[in-house]
Order: sequence, then structure tokens, then C-alpha cells
Amino acid sequence: MWKKILALLLAFMLTANFLSVNAKTKEEKEAEKQANKEFKLQKKREKELAKAARKTNILKVAEWAKNGDVQAQMILSYAYATGQRVERVKELAEQWQDKVTASNEELAKNFIPLEYINQKVKLPRLYGLAASRSQIGLYVEQNFDDALRWAELGASEFDTLSFAIIGTAYYTGRGYRQDYKKAIEFFKKAGNEPIALSMLSDAYAKGHGVDQDLAKSKFYADYLKSVQQPKIDKQRQKNQAKLDKQRDKTSADDKTSADNKTSTDDKTSANDKTSTDDKTSADNKTSADDKTSADDKAFADNKTSADNKTSADDKTSANDKTSADNKTSDKKSEEK
Repeated sequence: MWKKILALLLAFMLTANFLSVNAKTKEEKEAEKQANKEFKLQKKREKELAKAARKTNILKVAEWAKNGDVQAQMILSYAYATGQRVERVKELAEQWQDKVTASNEELAKNFIPLEYINQKVKLPRLYGLAASRSQIGLYVEQNFDDALRWAELGASEFDTLSFAIIGTAYYTGRGYRQDYKKAIEFFKKAGNEPIALSMLSDAYAKGHGVDQDLAKSKFYADYLKSVQQPKIDKQRQKNQAKLDKQRDKTSADDKTSADNKTSTDDKTSANDKTSTDDKTSADNKTSADDKTSADDKAFADNKTSADNKTSADDKTSANDKTSADNKTSDKKSEEK
């Protein structure tokens, strides 16, 4: 009897527990569904706000560029080159590029970081990068006001790097009045941005704006490493590819230079040989001419000598004949 009662009680408890678990799971699913719905609505609102900000933001960039802001000039050049928010005009892109090159060649060369090479960078990200450069003084003068001016522009279009820059300003008190809680809000909006993860790790370690939690601090520190490592590896690959390209170019230049030198040496050798041959030919010709002249002279001398001899012989013969004639004449006179 007691066994039956215990069995029924156990079955009742299991059934009640099963029903409560299912009910809890249903509530959790409903809550998750509601959260997803709110997330989608939030994203939709963000897109609408970003779309509204785009037109005014590019006008601000154009105005800053005209007032001499080199970063604005580079962004405007990129906008014209890629056709973002403005009509694609190659000539205008080159004009703004040349203007920056003349005043800040380093910025012009390194405007697009290596990690973004060979891809079209969206303007909000360029605003965030401009904010980062101004904040740390990279290629431009360090200026926290300029950093926030660019970060606010990027944040209006929900750029995560811009959120991180604003969070840093609140966290450090450089640009905004120090406010740890606001800083944490912006760092969490920044997603996987390394600077945001680093600051969150520091905040949890020191209890700035949050309850001190060393486990969470370590979590964000480890998460930062996992986020950074692929970028570091990718950066190394790109740097290596760049070095390989430079090496190949240098090797090709050296080969061309060597070929040109060889060609020049061959040409010089050929010219020297031709000159030598010409000189030898000239010497041979001169020698032949000299020999011919000598032969002609010898022939002339021999001829003159022969002529002189003949003349002498003729003269001797004439004298002998005259002498004989005289002798005969004398003999006839004696006989007579």
C-alpha cells in the first residue's frame, strides 16, 4: 500500500517538475523572442538615424576640407574617388590628394591602414580613423577636441571605433568630463574594438564604473588577445607580401641595370674593336701607301740612274766617235 502511495507521489512530483520546466522554458523563449524583436527595431532605428546623418556629415567634411583640415581633405578625396555620398569625379579626387601631399605627405601615404588595403572603406570608419589619429597624434598634431569632433561624426553613423574613442574620452577625462559609467556604456557599444576591450579589462580590474571583478577583467584581456591575433597575423602577411614585392622589384632593377651595363660594355668593346680595326686598316693602308711610294721612288731612282747611265754611255760613245774621227782626219792630212 505504502509502495503504491510513494510511487504515485513520486510520479506527481516528476510531472509537476516537468510542467514547471516547460513553463520556464516557454517564458524564456518568449523573452528571447521579445529581445530579438527589440534588437531588430533598434537596428532599424540606427539605420534611419545613420541615413539622416549621412547627408549632413559629408557637408561638414567638405566645409572642414575647405578650411584646411588635412584629414577632411583626404576623406573628401576618397569620397570622390569611390563615389561615396558624392558623385565619382577622378579629377577632384586627385586635386584634394595633391593638396594633402603638398602639406602632409606622410598622412597622404598612410591614410588607409594596411588592414584596409584592397577594400572599399566606408566613410564612417574613416571618421573613426581620423578621430584615432587626432587622439594619439599619428601623422597629425595631437588634439583631443579634433578627436571628438571626428568621433561624434562617426558615432552618428554608428561606427564602433568612434564609440570606442568617445568612451576613452569619458574614461580618461581628455575631451570630456571624466565619467566612468558613460565610458562603460560606449565601450560596450564598441563591440570588438581592441581599445574598448582593453579599457573594459582595466575598468573591471580597478572597479571604475563597474563592480571590481578580476575574472571579467581577465576575460576581456583574453578576448582582446583573440581579437588582435588574427589582425596581427594578417598584418604580418601583408607586410611580408610588401617586402617580397619590394625585393622582386629591387632584383628586377638590379638585373636590368646589369643587362644595361653588359650591353654598354659590349657596345664599348665593339666600338673599341671597330676603332682598332679602323686604325689597323688605316695603318695597313698607310704602310701600303708608304711602300708604294717607296717602290715608286726606287723605280724613279732606278730609272733616273739608268737614264743617267745611258746618257753617259751615249756621251762616251759620242766622244769616242769624235776622237776616232779626229784621228782619221789627222792621218789623212799626213798622207796628203
